[in-house]
Amino acid sequence: MRRLEFAKRFMPTVFALFSGFFVGALFLILTGYDPIRSYAAMLEGVFSRPKYLIQVISKSAPLALTGLSVAFAFKCGLFNIGSEGQYTIGVIVATLLGTKLSLPFGVHFIVIMLAGMIFAGIWGAIVGFLKVKFGINEVVTAIMLNWIALHLHRYVFSFPWLLVKNIDASQEIKETARSAILHGFIATPKGQTLAAKNAFLADILKTDLNFGIFLAIGAAFAIHHLLNSTTKGFELRAMGINQEASRFAGMNIKRNVILSMFISGAISGLAGVIQLTGFGPFRMTNLAAFEGYGLEGIYIALVANCSPIGCIASGLFFSAIKCGSALMQIEVGTPREIIKIITGLIIFFIAIPFAYKLIASKIQKTKKDTINHDE
Repeated sequence: MRRLEFAKRFMPTVFALFSGFFVGALFLILTGYDPIRSYAAMLEGVFSRPKYLIQVISKSAPLALTGLSVAFAFKCGLFNIGSEGQYTIGVIVATLLGTKLSLPFGVHFIVIMLAGMIFAGIWGAIVGFLKVKFGINEVVTAIMLNWIALHLHRYVFSFPWLLVKNIDASQEIKETARSAILHGFIATPKGQTLAAKNAFLADILKTDLNFGIFLAIGAAFAIHHLLNSTTKGFELRAMGINQEASRFAGMNIKRNVILSMFISGAISGLAGVIQLTGFGPFRMTNLAAFEGYGLEGIYIALVANCSPIGCIASGLFFSAIKCGSALMQIEVGTPREIIKIITGLIIFFIAIPFAYKLIASKIQKTKKDTINHDE
């Protein structure tokens, strides 16, 4: 029975993945590229060396977290399209506290992480508050707050005490604030000695290995537990299924909407903190446009079918094809844009069953209304 439920839930996703790569292969053929060589190079860019695999795992953490943020909001009946802005708030907070605070190693990162999550959570809670107080759709408010966050990010670059002269970037955060593991160790005498003796370890030490993936997994299990094993989680899921029924049952819908958006925003803020503290050059650069993590979070959540644990697997998958596409471009000359085409196709094929159900329900409702009118 459980296998049947699992198949019904995830087979559409598997079908969408295979269909996306199959149609992507047709595009490659039509544009004069060998799909077998291209996909082989992509796999090589993920599995051929330890540093490639570690890099895929490390870079999957921010993706999985923004996906988890969107998925959690979906479960609560909300569409958090503001994940990009909340992620940006996390980056800003991590930069300010990482450069100016002086705290012991470990404590410094924990303070930054909690502060980034709290401020990003408040940024998300604003969306929930405006929805319940004034009835403003969360999509509209979230998009506006995304732009405010982007311009706030740019405003931070007007602080002369934060910038490095002659480059459009902030100062590096202090080493005590970083979540990177053994970063820079290979440049030390001990690191060089160890690297000379062990090529496998030397390869790993060249990566951006950090604590992010462990935090992402912990967040996914925490959200899974909240939604499925707590009273508050039951209220949030019930709100996502039917707000009116939940209100009739005595649940505080207004408070739950604000809480849901706070938690969703905090998760996106954690993604921003990890991105800044876990990857070189450990500094904030002046953005001309959004980094795209919020948008990627939407299709990561869709591919995971809004499963918190599934967001980890989905984040790993999209991190793999993004990292693998770099070697695909170098070795075969395949344009990296093909990855965007494949991603779009996967989302298209995933959306087909949802569109079919929506159209079918509307047709059925129209037929019932017609019958009732004739009677």
